[in-house]
Amino acid sequence: LGFYTVTYSVSDTEGNNSSASRLVTVFESPVVGDLKNGGYVVWVNPTDPSKGLVSALVDQSTDIRGVVWYDGDFNTLPETGATSTAIGTGSSNTDAIIAAQGSGSYAAQLCADYSVTVDGITYDDWFLPSKDELNLLYLQHTLIGGFTDDVTTEIYGDYYWSSSESSKYYAWDQDFFDGSDESSDKNYPNLVRAVRAYWLYYLFYSQVGGFLLEELLTNREQTEC
Repeated sequence: LGFYTVTYSVSDTEGNNSSASRLVTVFESPVVGDLKNGGYVVWVNPTDPSKGLVSALVDQSTDIRGVVWYDGDFNTLPETGATSTAIGTGSSNTDAIIAAQGSGSYAAQLCADYSVTVDGITYDDWFLPSKDELNLLYLQHTLIGGFTDDVTTEIYGDYYWSSSESSKYYAWDQDFFDGSDESSDKNYPNLVRAVRAYWLYYLFYSQVGGFLLEELLTNREQTEC
C-alpha cells in the first residue's frame, strides 16, 4: 500500500515514441461494512470491485411514521415509468420519479436532496434504491446498524420504500424485520434510506491479494454500479 509513479510508453507504426508518468495509489479493495465514499459499503460488484453501492449513515425519513412515495393528489397521480427493479437502476428510477411528480416531500425527493461531507469531500448524488438494491440494504442491515427493524417496538412499522413502481398506484417496499416485500399504496408512509453508487476511477486494477491500483482522483460520479 502507498503512492507510486507509473511510467508508460507508446509508439506508433512509424516509430514515433512517447512516454508519460502518472501518480497512483495502491489501496485495499472495499469490502461490505467499510465506512467510505460517504456511507457504509453494502455491496461490491463481484465482477468489478471498483464499483459498488453505499448506504447513507442514517434514514432520510426523520418522522418515525416515515414518508409517502407520492405526496400529491391521488386523482392526478402520474405514472412515473420507474418500474426497473435491478441493481444499478435506482438512480434512473429516482430521476424519473422526480421528473414526473415534481418537487415535494416524498421518498425519492428526500434521497435526491440528501448531501453529506466527509473528510472535505461532499457526496450529493444519492438516490432511492431500486427493489433489488433495497434488498442489498436489508441483507446487511444488521452489520451496518441504524435501521428500524423491530416491529415489536416500532408502532408505525419497519418497512422501507424502494424506487421501483409496481403500478400507477403502488410501489415496492420491504420489511426490515423479516425481509418480506410487498406492493404498497404510494400515499402510505414508509421509512427511507438513501444509497449512492461509487466508482473508483482507476488507471487499472489487480485483484491479486485484494488490492486495487487507483488514480489519486477518485469517486467521480457514476450512477451505475
